[in-house]
Amino acid sequence: MNEDFVSRLGLALRDAADREEQRRAPARAVKTAWATLPRLQASPALAVLLAGLVLVAAVYGLVNLRSEQAAPAGPEVIARLAPAGGLDQAVPAFGSVWLNDTDAQALLRMDPDTRRVTARIPLDGTMAIARGEDALWVGLTKNNEFRLLRVDPRTNRIAARLRMPDVPGDGRIPFAVNSNLWVLGAEAAVRIDQATGRPTAQVRTARDGYITRSFAAFGGDLWVQTSDGRLLRLDGATGKREATLRVPDGTDIADLGMNALYLVDRASLSRVDSRLHELWRTPIPSVGAAVAVDGRLWVETTGRRGDRILTVDPRSGSVGQSIDVGEFGARWIDPVGSEVWMTTAGGHLIILRR
Repeated sequence: MNEDFVSRLGLALRDAADREEQRRAPARAVKTAWATLPRLQASPALAVLLAGLVLVAAVYGLVNLRSEQAAPAGPEVIARLAPAGGLDQAVPAFGSVWLNDTDAQALLRMDPDTRRVTARIPLDGTMAIARGEDALWVGLTKNNEFRLLRVDPRTNRIAARLRMPDVPGDGRIPFAVNSNLWVLGAEAAVRIDQATGRPTAQVRTARDGYITRSFAAFGGDLWVQTSDGRLLRLDGATGKREATLRVPDGTDIADLGMNALYLVDRASLSRVDSRLHELWRTPIPSVGAAVAVDGRLWVETTGRRGDRILTVDPRSGSVGQSIDVGEFGARWIDPVGSEVWMTTAGGHLIILRR
């Protein structure tokens, strides 16, 4: 199992979940995601990717001129918790928040009202989480073997352990495109029937030594970027290839949880349409975990006193409020009710008011 691949795909992200060497930290989409979106990278969604924005000082004077209405209240840190020794994804689903405890290699379930851990499910492996229609899906890699776990949210028990068909390449990350569940690997994507757990489609996405770099969900389609610069647009239900585009070197894709397509490079964040025509570009280096919250993008970036959250208008790219969160190593960010939860690699959970 290539853990770097899982990390980049999980954030995503999700996520997004983590980035490659161009990023300050490895995502997932994803952000990760696989987990990234773990994160842009995703992840482990696929990570990749799936994760934040650091803004040069000159930008502040320009972006605020674009908005004619009063800006909404900015983010505010209201709680700091330490539920684990290391954290990655934090996925709200079925009235709870499910977290990837990377230190104990366990799945945590937390009550968003009491902010207490209500269940710990030891898995003893590297994991990536995806929300399904009636179950939580966990991609688990243990002893170089992959299993897709179906977790029943009513009982906190593993209802099924599924083997995936042999596909080329390392890494597996579950990723939802509307009601369709896909498991993304380094060189292929497999669609899973959520009712039966059986594979219903398989698509080869990369070959000749290239791998999946990042991915996104947009317009009901699954978008998969490979390390040779190709961007595949696949039907989210069937996997049929609808288009093949190209993205610039050093660039990742992400949806940021809002059915849109974004490009992230070392120095900027941009929104594009389905033909990759640029709608706007904002010069921001070191984009990390990011997600849509109340019609704005909340983006994590580095700051002088730790990580920083910036808000960005998804229509214009203008930057609004910002806040220092006083932590380092942000891994994931997601809205939870009236709050936004952010995890760090050091096991801290930062809760912000929306």
